[in-house]
Amino acid sequence: MTLDPTVNDQYLVASWTGHDGSGRGALAVWLLAGSAAAGTVALTRVGFVTTTATWDSFPPSGEFAPQSGITDGLDVGDDRMLTVINRNGTLHCCHTVMRPTGGATHSAVQWWDVPIATWVATTGLLEAPDASVFHAFPSMAVNGQGDKLIGHAAFSANTHPSGAYLLVLASGSRAAGVFAAGQNTYVKRFGGNKNRWGDYSATQVDVRDDHSFFTVQEYASAQQDTWATRVAHVTTVAGQV
Repeated sequence: MTLDPTVNDQYLVASWTGHDGSGRGALAVWLLAGSAAAGTVALTRVGFVTTTATWDSFPPSGEFAPQSGITDGLDVGDDRMLTVINRNGTLHCCHTVMRPTGGATHSAVQWWDVPIATWVATTGLLEAPDASVFHAFPSMAVNGQGDKLIGHAAFSANTHPSGAYLLVLASGSRAAGVFAAGQNTYVKRFGGNKNRWGDYSATQVDVRDDHSFFTVQEYASAQQDTWATRVAHVTTVAGQV
């Protein structure tokens, strides 16, 4: 998604590798330029963006995340890129990653800031290293002040599947919360071998002020094995939520 009205080029970003053998993870970036109307569209690979952060691309099992009350776990997906935003000359991206590298015990949410002028990335991580909480299926928005809101799913052995958010202010300070607490256990495999989750995650800047955010997340409703969605409006005042 490109939020700058004067920018014509589009960028495509994909997870490339979580560990390249030399202690780095990488994304691949493509440039989509030209005009569809004029028949001049061209797709060109710009190259690779790396970070010293590493991760596993896939969980060790199809139902990796725990939930309270039953032994059935939930699918957390993989490390495919879920949001890419081009704003103020920077690509802002987020995805799910499995940690630690080479022997994952939990999932986490990773985000990237990649300035187009330099292609030197910085990354951030929402993680519980003790595997007490699994974070997955993020969606992200960036406002005019450079604040980020990341909506995501949260799982733990002591809770039902829930919807949550992380606010990362431009100053670097953070605020997090669960706004859609799960209310019951959830098992729905649809004839397959995975207890699927995460299809419903969307986060956008409030167009009325380009400052606050909306995020829509999935959570387990009071009726067993039934999902629901809830919307949160997140705003900041004097650097606080």
